[in-house]
Amino acid sequence: MIEVTQAVKLARQFFNELYQEEDTQNLMLEEVVVDDDSNEWHSTLGYDSHITQETDHVFSDKIIS
Repeated sequence: MIEVTQAVKLARQFFNELYQEEDTQNLMLEEVVVDDDSNEWHSTLGYDSHITQETDHVFSDKIIS
């Protein structure tokens, strides 16, 4: 199994390739867990996006349109 630092580096590279056309900022590592059964790292990345979407939905415990 690769080291966690290498797994995170690969995840960041994949993200950057996938979203190279997007205006994303502040890419941060949120969580890393190891799956002992498959010997895989699962990482969660968060980022700021400047894409806004207008909606008329009301959010509570249900989504109403």
